[in-house]
Amino acid sequence: MFKFFMGTMFPSKLKTQKITSYPEDYNAKGSLEDSPYVLKINSEQCQIKSTNFNHRKVSSIPLFLVVLAVFIFSAYSFFDGHSSRYRHFIFLTNTYKEKYENSTNTPQGIERYRPFFDKTPNLFDYLISYYSGNFYAGTKYSIYLTILFAFAFGYALYITGKSVFIGPYPILVLDRKRNLLYTWENKKVYVARYEDAGYAAPSNNLFIKLFTFNTDKNRLDTILFQPNASVHSSLFLSEEYENNAFISFINAYMQKGREAITDHDFESEPLKFYFGSYEPPVDVDAQIETILNQLDKEKPHHAQHS
Repeated sequence: MFKFFMGTMFPSKLKTQKITSYPEDYNAKGSLEDSPYVLKINSEQCQIKSTNFNHRKVSSIPLFLVVLAVFIFSAYSFFDGHSSRYRHFIFLTNTYKEKYENSTNTPQGIERYRPFFDKTPNLFDYLISYYSGNFYAGTKYSIYLTILFAFAFGYALYITGKSVFIGPYPILVLDRKRNLLYTWENKKVYVARYEDAGYAAPSNNLFIKLFTFNTDKNRLDTILFQPNASVHSSLFLSEEYENNAFISFINAYMQKGREAITDHDFESEPLKFYFGSYEPPVDVDAQIETILNQLDKEKPHHAQHS
């Protein structure tokens, strides 16, 4: 199950300041094609990339390739080793057949091959013999080791491959029409009103605080969304000037609209070999309404902790 990287076990206790309190105006530098965080922008919405996008490029893809390369090498060694032993097994069977087929005083180790004197052992015969531990020293329990390695490689390929090809890659939606900031993970929506949304940057980690309604515990839960504010770092970090530029970007878009950022709609190039989706849950509007109603009830409480 995917969890946001939040840098703390207690996101609700992180002290934040309101995004609207940041005083500096947005100063556009470079084109949106060079922006590390803009996924899509139009007059109604702006979609912001999370740090998962950068993490995919610098960590997830290389790790998957390493796991895949190790798997291919190990699989080749495994099958090549068994292929060689299988051919040698047939050679020994034929050799012992010529020498001991009609013998009544066959050595104990050779006697194990007698069932194959009347036929050429197939691959299944070899594998049964190999994993029985009677033909090769130290192989009695190697079947369990083989299963363990197969499971470990399969699981590693699944986890790293899922991260690369499916994600998820969370996005933060700046909804100018409804004056909201929201995201989602595992069909659960997290939201804050723009005028109440808070941010913090402890140890150069920029976070946006958002809320969801926990139906099981009948309370609000908190997550910290980390935008991909930096083009330089692969360790979820960003410089102070990059954090400031990102917060001023949010204010410019939410207060002045797309025209304060660009004179045309923009959508960044899609991730290559990514088969996931950025679509929100089907009940996103209903969840947002529930969360906002609960936030209104608890607004004094959250104001004290922001």
